[in-house]
Amino acid sequence: MKKIYALFFAAFASATAFAQMPVTFSVDMATQTVNPLGVHIAGNFQDPNYDGTPENPDYLNWTPSAIEMTDEDGDMLYTVTLNLIPGTYEYKFINGDNWNDGNGTEWGESVPNTCSVSMSNGNRFIVVGEEPAESEPVCFGNCTICGESLIRFSVDMSTVDTDNDGVAGEAGEDIFPDGVSVAGNFQNPYNDDANNGDWTPGVLFLTDGDGDMVYEGVFSVGPMSSITYKFINGNSWDFPNENITGDCGSSGNRVSAITGSGSLPVVCWNSCGACVAPSMITFSVNMALTCNDYVTAGVNLMGDPISPGGWGAGSPMSDDDGDGIYTITLPVAPGTYPYKFRVGGGGWEGIPGDRSITVVAGEDQVVPVVCFGSFDDCGTAYPSADVTFEVRLSTDIVLGVDDKVWVFGDFTGFQGGAIEMLDGDGDGVYSTTVVDYCPQTAAFKFAYGPNNTSLTEENADFSSIGGCGIDNGGFTDNRFFQRQDDQDLSFCFTYNTCDGCTIIENVSENELVSDLSVYPVPATDLMNISFNAATAGKVVVSLLNNLGQTVKVMDLGTVSGTRNIQMNVSDLAAGVYALQFSNGSERTVRTIAVK
Repeated sequence: MKKIYALFFAAFASATAFAQMPVTFSVDMATQTVNPLGVHIAGNFQDPNYDGTPENPDYLNWTPSAIEMTDEDGDMLYTVTLNLIPGTYEYKFINGDNWNDGNGTEWGESVPNTCSVSMSNGNRFIVVGEEPAESEPVCFGNCTICGESLIRFSVDMSTVDTDNDGVAGEAGEDIFPDGVSVAGNFQNPYNDDANNGDWTPGVLFLTDGDGDMVYEGVFSVGPMSSITYKFINGNSWDFPNENITGDCGSSGNRVSAITGSGSLPVVCWNSCGACVAPSMITFSVNMALTCNDYVTAGVNLMGDPISPGGWGAGSPMSDDDGDGIYTITLPVAPGTYPYKFRVGGGGWEGIPGDRSITVVAGEDQVVPVVCFGSFDDCGTAYPSADVTFEVRLSTDIVLGVDDKVWVFGDFTGFQGGAIEMLDGDGDGVYSTTVVDYCPQTAAFKFAYGPNNTSLTEENADFSSIGGCGIDNGGFTDNRFFQRQDDQDLSFCFTYNTCDGCTIIENVSENELVSDLSVYPVPATDLMNISFNAATAGKVVVSLLNNLGQTVKVMDLGTVSGTRNIQMNVSDLAAGVYALQFSNGSERTVRTIAVK
């Protein structure tokens, strides 16, 4: 078992060589009903540095159906061996061949933060060195082998004043030089003399890496469902030790129930609670725009340590008045914490990153109501409507014989549920319609490739090049839309741009107008337009957004010669628009910007 913990908590290291070597991954599915679609593993195996260079070209990054694991002898232990260069890899096991079943049930595991690559990340990690490696057979969704639990112990030593000088927590004076340790009846759960037997002090040491006086350590408690323990200031019973009273202990010791791997609450030395009284924080989420069955599945607040159930089980929220707003009030110690909301066991809200809250000592909070899947309130909820996605491929894209065009997003479970698009009339515009689209928003991308596991997807930062997407942190942006009414929606983009299909380039057909001048650029309030109509005729001036929709129109009637007009654009969102002059059969188009 010790090899497991060395693997999970090894320091991240830089690769010193680039030769590939076999690395065997193993997962024990004994606690799971194995999906008929098989067991898979996905991670950053192709490009561990996310720098665009495929260091391991035989694999794909984060593709849930690409790497299947096998169980040759039927013992529920699934394995696969990959050839990898040295480096640090993130990964997770998948009970199926997609991230979820499309109905809110997650197929990909999310491991406790005690063994994840970062707090709330949910991914496993492994540091591959210069020798072949073989991981221990961890249990699906857990940090250890099946039946064991890995627990993070934390104790706040900031109030300890052993020398009675009135100043607490000074290392070397109040904290014994030998450090802080924990001991209990969990040290030898198998009676095999591990860790020198139960209740041996000075073996399981805690550390304070960031100097905040909170000492922490992660240790296995085996298959135990309840543990008895105490923290030790030093490495011997000769030093003053805890004598716990209250509802968290018995006979001077702490007692904690164990329901699986996770973190025990940070407690104050010799106390049942935090060193500072926690604040009462009320969280609320509006489920009005949620399409899946949250009433039956339930709504949970997720986060560790903000939620007693952590990132695994979470804490159930309630809607006592039936208005669709779910609420929970919890005691939270001072600090800044990440959190999210989730429907049932797998319906995570689709926001980039996590929500965050800062709790100040002695200050209760009522967090403003937010919409599930959004950082804002819900606004109006509209009934289902048909949504048509269209994309015009750029001229530099040449499709292979087997290539198809796809759209995918949060409404498809991303790449795994990608929808094929067709060009029925051969005009270069590929289209598909999602009937009775329920969500109020969509984060999505277009892609091309032979199938949904081998895609070349858009890689533009859509939030910065034209405002047709949302920032996605360190990853390239997704496109984004929010429904504004209950009508069917149709839009068309040029691949990897924010241009609509009608805004591909500046167009002049038969020079309807000439000597065109537009100022200021970009326009912020009034846009001045000057042009010359070579021949007398009807002229209509239109402004089109990047969806190809007309947002402004001015019918000038019959125009001849030079004409100066003004168009008010103060009510338009910043972005790129098409300024179009037409008379029914001829048109001139110029691209302009509004700030």
